[in-house]
Amino acid sequence: LISSYTIREKNGVFDYQTAREIRQRMGVRASALATQIGVNKSTLSRIENGRVSLVPNAEYGKKYLEFLKQNGYNPFEL
Repeated sequence: LISSYTIREKNGVFDYQTAREIRQRMGVRASALATQIGVNKSTLSRIENGRVSLVPNAEYGKKYLEFLKQNGYNPFEL
């Protein structure tokens, strides 16, 4: 995984809807991704609905952003 992130969001907004759509398009269940990044399913749901801020430098944030980047969405300059 990439070890550091610059907290600059493209267009000033992290697009939660795009992030969720990527996961769904890849056929990854929320519970599976939650386990992979080290959070519970309800936390992932809150992230993907914009109710919880994504912390890019937290371990789960790094893993989640890496998953998105590998699947074509790079919301932060990595």
